[in-house]
Amino acid sequence: MKKIFSVSLLIAVLAFSNLVFASNKGENPFGEDLNTDEMLLGNLKMFTDGNIVKQRYGSPNWGRIGGNNQCGYGDSVILHFSDNKLVKIVVSQNNGWTTPKGIAVGMSIEVVTKMYGEPCLRESAENFSNIAYIYRSATRDGSPSLVFVFDKKNRLIQRIIITSELDEVAARNITEFLKN
Repeated sequence: MKKIFSVSLLIAVLAFSNLVFASNKGENPFGEDLNTDEMLLGNLKMFTDGNIVKQRYGSPNWGRIGGNNQCGYGDSVILHFSDNKLVKIVVSQNNGWTTPKGIAVGMSIEVVTKMYGEPCLRESAENFSNIAYIYRSATRDGSPSLVFVFDKKNRLIQRIIITSELDEVAARNITEFLKN
C-alpha cells in the first residue's frame, strides 16, 4: 500500500510541476531546460508508436503494447500508452535502460546534477522517503519531463521516469497536500 501511495504521490507531484511551469511562462527559477534529444530512456522517446516499441523490444512480459494500455518488461520497466503512443516510461532497476548521458537507477544525486545541472523543480514531502528532481524540455508545450526519484537517505536514484502525462486532479490534490 505504501508503494502505491508513493507512486500516486509522485504522479501528483509531476502534474503539479506542470502547473508551476505553465504559470512561469518559460521562466525557470531553478535550473536549465533540457534539449528534447535528452528526453530518452532505453532509447525510446515520448510519443513513439506502439508498433515500433514492439519491433525494438518484442512482446512485453505483462500487459499490452499500444492503445490505452500499460505493459512491462521484467520487473523494472513499465510503459504507458495513450492512443497507441508512448506517454510514460518508468525504470526502477539498473537494467541497461539509461538516459542519453548514461544515467541509470542506482547512481547518485551528485552524478545527476553534474550531468544535467540543477533541476527545474525539486519536490519532496516531509513524511516521505523520496525526493524528485524534475527536468523539462526546452520546448515545454506538450513536451516531456525527465524525473529522477531519489531516496532521501542514501541519495541514490530509485526510479527514472519520462512522462508527457498531465493530471489536473492530481495537481490539485498535491497542492492541498502541501498546504497541510
